[in-house]
Amino acid sequence: MTHGKIDPDEILLDIDHPTTLWAQPSSFEGIQYVGSLSASSEIGKGTEIVTVKHGTLVNIYIAHDLLGVRKVIVTLGYDTSEFEEEPGLYWTAYYRRFMPFRIQGYSDSIKIRSLAIADVTVEVDENLYDFKATQWSVLPTSLDLFSWAPSPSTPHLLEDFTVSAIDWNTPEVQGYSFLVMNHCVYAMIAHKSGERFSYDMSGHKSLRYSWFYIRMDLGERISELWIRQHRWPSNKDPSRQARTLILRTSKELREGGTESRSIVLGNTMSPRDLDQANPIARYQAIVSMPKTGPCRMFYANTQENRTWLGFEQVPTWHGRGVKHDPTLPREEHRPEDCIYTSAELEDVREVTPCRSWKKGRPDAILGLLLTYTNDQRRCVGSVRLDYLDQPILVSSRSMWVGFRVGGNPPLDGNDRSDRSGIEWLGFSWPPPVPNPDLEYLEVPWRGRLDWYVAYLECYLYHYEDSQPRDEMHQVLDRESANQSSLFRPVLATGTFFEHLGTM
Repeated sequence: MTHGKIDPDEILLDIDHPTTLWAQPSSFEGIQYVGSLSASSEIGKGTEIVTVKHGTLVNIYIAHDLLGVRKVIVTLGYDTSEFEEEPGLYWTAYYRRFMPFRIQGYSDSIKIRSLAIADVTVEVDENLYDFKATQWSVLPTSLDLFSWAPSPSTPHLLEDFTVSAIDWNTPEVQGYSFLVMNHCVYAMIAHKSGERFSYDMSGHKSLRYSWFYIRMDLGERISELWIRQHRWPSNKDPSRQARTLILRTSKELREGGTESRSIVLGNTMSPRDLDQANPIARYQAIVSMPKTGPCRMFYANTQENRTWLGFEQVPTWHGRGVKHDPTLPREEHRPEDCIYTSAELEDVREVTPCRSWKKGRPDAILGLLLTYTNDQRRCVGSVRLDYLDQPILVSSRSMWVGFRVGGNPPLDGNDRSDRSGIEWLGFSWPPPVPNPDLEYLEVPWRGRLDWYVAYLECYLYHYEDSQPRDEMHQVLDRESANQSSLFRPVLATGTFFEHLGTM
């Protein structure tokens, strides 16, 4: 049944009797869209999508970009379909619908701009013409995960809400980028060899928040995912909790054994974050990655300070958790809400500065990509691959950085700090054009460089100890010491979800 329409571009189709659904194509700027839909019990025009009869169970998939509907696919029965991820394309899905149902949306006279599936008993609502179903960059195969995902009716939902996916440990991936603010991860990118850098996402967060790049070594894999939970008090809520994602990697060594490191995708803990009477953080293992092959994770930002993670049919731990009193460095001056990055300095061959993408600091250097003589790479500070400068060969025993003075408490020893990235980088002293408004720090090629990144400032420290801090080493040591033969965690395959951010 087709309703009478006030707006000629309105789409209202009630599928309430045996009928065939047809799609008429339309081309706009060289891209194929769905121009219109029609329902007929006879042969219609365009491409046949599906024939619906009484008792037919259908699954409806709608693919769209920012300009309109690209595809409408309907399958029958209980089987779900898998679709490959395409840049700029998003899916909405309506599973296991029986006739009658309503197709409604609107057109711009060239193509369908918006489309939704509704119950015919529901009063027609203009708001349904927007994409009110959950949008996915790639659809899950599990109906459980589909039903657990945040819906557009979630309170305080972000306007650009979409469920995205990242595939860990695919063979062609060389590294990962993360857009992070506080304890939330707003975007994740798996960088494949030969693929262009895909930072082309809209929204202010991509410009305001910090990007971090993790380059994987040859043979290194993401092996485990953990969540750290602890106090993160605010003036409004002293009991507020924070949940932070931690990645564990594993790499087999030529001489035997394995090597691992941890990547904390959120703020480092500070003394403020621990209850002095009970200074405990809780660490929970949630995923043990398969030894071979990739593993997919879904994620979405539902609120400004919350990230949803979804997993389907992955090895998950039950009962594997550790309570730990972390040893926090108190001698450093640094912001309370900052992210810790660190890299060894021995055998560095090249230094590649990362220029600023922030409007307020266009000339600053926000981070460094270090290349070693064995071709491994590590980053300190905030790094976006599409803002990397030309690499500089190491030609002296030290590196010097210059930063602006002002607003920072004095630091003792040889440590110096800066607020919003360094102003100058060089390999000889003195600088060609000394700037009286800058202070300079010498970084010798030994030990390690720690770089704390906060929203509007950063702090740099040089240490003779070459090993970066890794809080998970202490956690795993404590877990090993506390293991009991009477109770051991269980690893089983499951579909589940978790939350990051503030609780």
